[in-house]
Amino acid sequence: MLVSRSTEESHLYMHLHPCECGEADFEWREHGLVQSDERLISVYSGECERCDRPRVFEFALVPEPAPPPPALGGPNPSSIIDPGEFLQTSQVFAGTVPADLAALSDDEFYGAYDALAFALANVDEVLKFIPAGADAVPPETFRNPAGQELHARSPELFSRSRLLATRDEYGRLLAEYDAAARASASSWRREAGASQGSWS
Repeated sequence: MLVSRSTEESHLYMHLHPCECGEADFEWREHGLVQSDERLISVYSGECERCDRPRVFEFALVPEPAPPPPALGGPNPSSIIDPGEFLQTSQVFAGTVPADLAALSDDEFYGAYDALAFALANVDEVLKFIPAGADAVPPETFRNPAGQELHARSPELFSRSRLLATRDEYGRLLAEYDAAARASASSWRREAGASQGSWS
């Protein structure tokens, strides 16, 4: 049984395990909770959008409260997603974030912010695989072929120092987004105040 630490982790796992036809997106039509042997089981079911093949995912939920999104789990590492998959997910989401904030519409701005926050959350998940006192993610924690291939090709990506540097960079970019959002809100308030004054 797959053991999930949060709804976000369950959703990411489903995305990382496409249908046999290759379709990665899974828009489940039903979701329910079932009690089984003192554990809650989260069940997602539906059909593949491309080939109509029935798909079902069942996750045993950990008893600890899930952290708020975009975090994917508590202090312990995942048992269903390996560090390579988390890092690849982080790279994909960070790669969608444009460098020029000024060129973004409001929807694009907040979409990019969410993508960057999720990228950072995935880096946090990779760091959880590093034992205390170790300098890198242990090779034996890579269970997925794609993760194993990434680690074999670029093991330096999984060093503690590299991951912390990546996390710091994402954090710096998020701070820039926060500052831009505050500046935009302040400008809006000033413009609104001026408009109200002109109406009086």
